[in-house]
Amino acid sequence: RLLGYSKEEFLALNWGKDLTPPEWLEKEAAIIEELHRTGQPVRYEKEYWRKDGTRVPVELLVHLRRGEQGEPSYYYAFVTDITERKRAEEALQESREDLNRAQAVAHAGSWRLNVQKNELTWSDENHRIFGIPRGTPMSYETFLGSVHPEDREYVDREWMAALKGEPYDIEHRIIVDGTVKWVRERAELEFDEQGALLGGFGITQDITDIKLAEQALRESEARFQLATEIGRSGTWDWDLSSGEIIWSRGHYEVLGYQVGEVIPSYQAWADRVHPQDLPRVEAEILRTMAAHQDYVVEFRVVWGDGSVHWLSSRGRYEYGGNNTCTRMIGVMADVTTLKQAEIALLEADQRKDEFLAMLAHELRNPLT
Repeated sequence: RLLGYSKEEFLALNWGKDLTPPEWLEKEAAIIEELHRTGQPVRYEKEYWRKDGTRVPVELLVHLRRGEQGEPSYYYAFVTDITERKRAEEALQESREDLNRAQAVAHAGSWRLNVQKNELTWSDENHRIFGIPRGTPMSYETFLGSVHPEDREYVDREWMAALKGEPYDIEHRIIVDGTVKWVRERAELEFDEQGALLGGFGITQDITDIKLAEQALRESEARFQLATEIGRSGTWDWDLSSGEIIWSRGHYEVLGYQVGEVIPSYQAWADRVHPQDLPRVEAEILRTMAAHQDYVVEFRVVWGDGSVHWLSSRGRYEYGGNNTCTRMIGVMADVTTLKQAEIALLEADQRKDEFLAMLAHELRNPLT
């Protein structure tokens, strides 16, 4: 019934030739030879041909019955259809492969630690992250040896605290082939029914790229902050949907505020703009916003001490759904010295024009 034959058909078959696929013949012969040599029952897996030409995986438990003189007499076996088990094993293998692929994409591995046996088991991705070949005997000490020497005491202290019930969610450095990498580790501990610690299961995420990006961002911000301080300029970032505005240090300074003196806001900016210039500047904001153009304008601001300063401001808008403006970012630079020079030049040109006009008048109308 398992193979789709009637009893009569089955008894007429040659088991080796008609039922066993070729690749199993040599393997099975070696197993039967072992059975003859030891006399002990053997359990093994193989495949049979079905009558319809398909294969069925089976598990056999084969016994050898001997005659009175010890000669082999006959075999008897228990045959179990293991199709469902094989499907479950294949599904499990596929699941493991999917997990390994997912971990590789996410740069996140997993690990399990048996505290009592001091056994540490890693996923393929965890081995890749730490640069340790698969098959290497693993333990907590092996892991700790990969941790950056300057972080080792911190990591060990946090793990010991986790063994006592504290959360384990840390970031630290590791050394891989002489290169420093950053990882984030999280763990959940497991206890038996009596509350005794069994071990831990956790994940390791390679965050090296994130850390490098954060470092580059900090360095970029520091360079920009220095440039704005030297050049007396500042930036702003205005979220129009929430009203929140972020000012750089230089932005406070070009408006004549101490850092933290006011909460960044549209009104705090408008309070500093010269009353004669404010209507023109606000109109330019609305016009460029509606036209999807960059905002470029120069205007005066009046500091708290009454001094007047010229600023050159440039901004750009971002738009969301329905072309609604959602954000405005820009930079303002103090151009007072330049404006004073321009004004002085204009005044000099005006005086020159007045002098030339007077001279021409005198030449046309000489005194008599």
